[in-house]
Amino acid sequence: MIEIVFSIYDYQDNGRTFDTVEEFLNMLDKDFYAATRVSFRKYLFEKGFKKRFIDEIGQMATLVNYDQSVDSMNAFPGRYRP
Repeated sequence: MIEIVFSIYDYQDNGRTFDTVEEFLNMLDKDFYAATRVSFRKYLFEKGFKKRFIDEIGQMATLVNYDQSVDSMNAFPGRYRP
């Protein structure tokens, strides 16, 4: 994941620009933009997490860290990548 973030500097050093946030996120990783289009609840459920875990742990974590619910927050901040 950190390699993706550091690649931003390579693009900047080479004068690369982007017309949209979508173009920028897709350049970094194809899943980044997609993660902005789905709720965190749906993302966790699709990754195999149970409803109870999402309701109790996921909801608590998003409320404490982002002051948002798993339904109102998109999956980008909480994206998991092993």
